Amino acid sequence: MSSAADVALTLKKETTYGTPVTVDSSFEFLSESLTFRKKVNDSAAYRYGAGIKSSAGRVVMSTDAGGDVKFELGTKGFGKLWEACLGSSVSTKDGATTVYQQVHTIGGTLPSMTVQKIVPSLNTDGTGFSDAVFTFTSAMVSKWTLEVPNAGVATLGLTLDARDVLTATAKVTPSYPAANHVLHFGGACLFTGALTPPTATAAASATSPVANVKAVTIECDNALATDKTYYFCGGGKKSKPWKGVPKITGKMTVEFITGSPFTTAFLADSAMTLLLTLSATENADEKVQVALSEIRLGGDLPQAGGSPGVIEMTIPFEAYANGVAAQSLWIVNRTFDSSI
Repeated sequence: MSSAADVALTLKKETTYGTPVTVDSSFEFLSESLTFRKKVNDSAAYRYGAGIKSSAGRVVMSTDAGGDVKFELGTKGFGKLWEACLGSSVSTKDGATTVYQQVHTIGGTLPSMTVQKIVPSLNTDGTGFSDAVFTFTSAMVSKWTLEVPNAGVATLGLTLDARDVLTATAKVTPSYPAANHVLHFGGACLFTGALTPPTATAAASATSPVANVKAVTIECDNALATDKTYYFCGGGKKSKPWKGVPKITGKMTVEFITGSPFTTAFLADSAMTLLLTLSATENADEKVQVALSEIRLGGDLPQAGGSPGVIEMTIPFEAYANGVAAQSLWIVNRTFDSSI
């Protein structure tokens, strides 16, 4: 018998879009809004004597599914999610160590996943709860957001677009990785300056640490054609959405300090690099990096007013391909997972 607290998300990468697989990797999560969606033609035709419109014209023309999921960013299993976010992933063992370095970059296509959600349903006799199982097929990441709040835990939020929801698929008992460490503000550093991209086994690096950073958010919209791949003979189910041109944006919360690199870069609209490193405080070998080869800043100059004291700024930015670096974005995941 289940309890009111028994909720789960378990997933696995699919081989073929539209063909679900048996899930095998469970993740602890903070929130989810996965649901079924249907496009209904509610006829405007009326029938004499009925008084209101007729139900005969109500038909479901197309369906899909999706929603948002938010995780605390950890060191185990997250290579699967980063691959789903970006599309191209390589894992390499780092010499004689037990560490594997995963390098994730923007691919031409994105994989799909089968995602199983378990929520508790109250038994009609009031004796307890049972597991209600909803299996979402061919879920793709349309948008992802990495947030590192001030003095808080780093989170990874995914917006998923799925093809269908199944209710007859058997429940897979959740199974979680051991020794998963949560990444957080205490292990975060932000760098700019000359960027050395990651290799297969060496992490990325940059020359200039940025002082007085309080929080950072990085977001990528994969520009999936989520509503444009419904075709005749498809039974109202979508074909695999094609991916457009991703847009990578973000914002930094910083204190305005003497010699800040941001004022000059903002006024001149000059290019900057950005490297975010999140190291596990339990084991320095485990870390996640986000490396951007070029960003340009938006926002405003420091604003006076309010209580005297330190001026805090929120600086928005957008990432670009600079025509020099091999990639515009790298996600480096150094982990003890031997496979993605």
